[in-house]
Amino acid sequence: MARLMALPREIRDAITDLVIRTTTRVVQQHDSDAAKSRILSRSTAVNGKDVEQHRPGTIGYALYNAIHDNVLYPSEETAYRPNALGLLLANRQLHEETNERLMKLPVECTLQVDLVHETKLWPTFTSIPVRTVLDMDKVDIDLCLGLPSPNGESGFGGKAPIWTGIVEIIMRFLKVGPTHPSSERSQDDGTCVKNLTLNCAVPLSFPKGFELAPKGLPVYREMWSRFIQSGDQYWALQGLPKPVIESGKMYIMRPEALADYIHTSLRSLLFGVGQFSTMLFQRIGELHIRVYGEQHTDANLKGCLSIKAQLLRDDGLREGQQYEWLKETVRLRRERGLPIPDIGAQFEL
Repeated sequence: MARLMALPREIRDAITDLVIRTTTRVVQQHDSDAAKSRILSRSTAVNGKDVEQHRPGTIGYALYNAIHDNVLYPSEETAYRPNALGLLLANRQLHEETNERLMKLPVECTLQVDLVHETKLWPTFTSIPVRTVLDMDKVDIDLCLGLPSPNGESGFGGKAPIWTGIVEIIMRFLKVGPTHPSSERSQDDGTCVKNLTLNCAVPLSFPKGFELAPKGLPVYREMWSRFIQSGDQYWALQGLPKPVIESGKMYIMRPEALADYIHTSLRSLLFGVGQFSTMLFQRIGELHIRVYGEQHTDANLKGCLSIKAQLLRDDGLREGQQYEWLKETVRLRRERGLPIPDIGAQFEL
């Protein structure tokens, strides 16, 4: 401790930031036997492959319990132990310095969601906030595409659609936040996020016999043959070569196709007033869709609100359910420090 205190303040701050940003995940020891049983059952469920092979670099154990058809959440009793606790308890000076850094660092976290065989979604936090608050600065959700199902099954438009699972994960986070990974609590804590990013990616290398699907093909594998049969003029307009599917090869979905799929699905929901769209409008500042970390599309929540207001104004609506929804949404966004469209004067908001 004396060596740490002898360092210049700016170096101590840098060290403190590194300590704060790391956490230790604690699994209750009395659940170890049950944990082994769940690992075995889940490993068998994924074609006999070890679950951990699908979850590189994640925190803790890959223990899951199927709560929904295609979303598998951690099922063991866990707790996150902040490594900054030692600094806070060391002495008065370090306590003050550490607390100051805690207040200055942005509140952000990362959630990795593995799309196993394009049918199952396995979310795990790979980083958690430096402090527990309801208003978060940034949340990154990494959607990691894996190998396709050997049986040709897909969760896109099938029995357990992937989009439904993605919606469930976002809604669950906005309700209980990052500190309750296995909670089934019914109450809503009201978590807000200034910047939410959905990042689509695939592994850097594939097993022998696998390769990325040709560009231009959608996520719906059952529609590939229809697209491939399209004429040369269609593909010329797309600016892409006509795709060729070789017999005997297994194709991994391109992350760009997943990003387009998410963007289209989001836009169709945002112009409704359902529970999910309401949560997005009232609790998310900006929502970005990326591919390999690079900007792909933007959900443009602020712009969508402007369009909704324009439609109401054109219809001359100054009362009713949609008007009240718009008023409440703008009020909440303003109260939470989220960007709002310039419609207040027109609607007396």
